[in-house]
Amino acid sequence: MAEERDIPIERLMDKAVDLLLEYMEDNDTLNQVKYSNNEVVEKNNQLIAKSREFINKKQAQNP
Repeated sequence: MAEERDIPIERLMDKAVDLLLEYMEDNDTLNQVKYSNNEVVEKNNQLIAKSREFINKKQAQNP
């Protein structure tokens, strides 16, 4: 249909992205993803801190 109406594919893609973002915002999906990402980042930071602590203890034991 788009070809019959001479609608460029770029315009269709832009509209598809706009509709998807609108849908996601309406359903609070973006906020949920951001929250989940923040949780993962915090857990990773905790693991990094524990790893550094472990490495520092090992280095102190084996000068």
